[in-house]
Amino acid sequence: MLRGWGLYSSVRCRFFFMALMLTALIPKDAIRKNLKSTAEYYSSVKPFPMTDNIIHSARDNYADCIIFNIISSVNENNLLYPVMRADYYVNENQNVSAGLMLSAKMDVAPDTEYSRYWHGTMIYLSPCFC
Repeated sequence: MLRGWGLYSSVRCRFFFMALMLTALIPKDAIRKNLKSTAEYYSSVKPFPMTDNIIHSARDNYADCIIFNIISSVNENNLLYPVMRADYYVNENQNVSAGLMLSAKMDVAPDTEYSRYWHGTMIYLSPCFC
């Protein structure tokens, strides 16, 4: 039984790794227009929306900005390193939505590593920007 789960886990890990690599092959030019409009939206909203001093747990604009910034920062010329590190751009004097805006519009080099969570949602979100 344990051997079957090990094989299943190995196959799953390989599938998601390959899916990340394939997603990173999407050219930036194909996603730039929609990424810019997304960056404009997130620059107009608060990172953590509140109503009556209660934070909305269903919407985390802060984390959304980071994952979209990672998608913007992936370099299709060098796939392995950016996909595994999940770097994104955010200047220490700015918030993440401003970093997303600069990354989407000006193609700035990433300067921060996102190692807190796995960024596998890229495999679902990146194709949506095409």
